[in-house]
Amino acid sequence: MFGENAFTYKEIIKKTIYYFGHTLQKVVAIEELSELQKALTKSIRYEETRKTEAYTNKEIRIREDIIEELADVQICIDQIMEMFEIDADEIAEEKANKIKRLNDRINALIQEAKAANGLDL
Repeated sequence: MFGENAFTYKEIIKKTIYYFGHTLQKVVAIEELSELQKALTKSIRYEETRKTEAYTNKEIRIREDIIEELADVQICIDQIMEMFEIDADEIAEEKANKIKRLNDRINALIQEAKAANGLDL
């Protein structure tokens, strides 16, 4: 994946933290999150155009920017997990809890909408 003499992904994550340090990598994570935020903000500006017209070159670039920033953020997340010794199972468990709460909220909204429209529950 990374070439003949390349390290594994996990080794690259660890070596990046070792050589650049925890503090700098936390700053990089904050910067990358900000860049993702900026790309998403740009996408909002063009949201209505996407509904009515074919993708423009600028919109395609925005989508490509989002993909690039998501990749950067995911790498940073892996570095943060390494720095704080967070296991993927811990994240999966927390995600499951959050998805369950989101599911409960959505179901509550559906029930409220049905009740407001006089539909049988």
